Amino acid sequence: METQRLVLRELSSEDLESVHRVKANKEVVKFLTWGPNNLAATRNSLDKQIGMQEDNDRKIFVLGIVLKESNQLIGNCLLTQNDFRTAEFGYFIHPDYWQVGYGTETAKALIGFGFNTLKLHRLIATCDPENVASIKVLKKSGMRLEGHFIKAQYVKGLWRDNMLFAMLVEEYI
Repeated sequence: METQRLVLRELSSEDLESVHRVKANKEVVKFLTWGPNNLAATRNSLDKQIGMQEDNDRKIFVLGIVLKESNQLIGNCLLTQNDFRTAEFGYFIHPDYWQVGYGTETAKALIGFGFNTLKLHRLIATCDPENVASIKVLKKSGMRLEGHFIKAQYVKGLWRDNMLFAMLVEEYI
């Protein structure tokens, strides 16, 4: 997938150093259930993600977010099909590349992929209410707030709220 400034592409073993730079960053994983990763954890997850690329009935797409201009991997994104024609997507980007629209560009590309290529009916994304930047990305991408779940996710020793954003195919078209 390509956007104006980004390429969203399959990961390879050559991406280990760049992926680890992102997954080991405390700010990147602040609101996530995992991380920060050590190198072994990053290698293990990358190997699993590469292995999923070979699935015949593929339901999980984990992609690198790469700058077209420099070919630098700056983050990861994923789209996971949950049920029939429904999927959840997410993204994380290294802080050196925050506040310049890459998150919104990535989210819009994943939404387009979900509806145009996978022919989905519904897409969802979740985030922590304190993750203001991610909330802005989801709203700019056309997602609407559908729910606020109280203490719904256990993150780094604390029960955290979770916000659910959604879009139906008819809202995309």
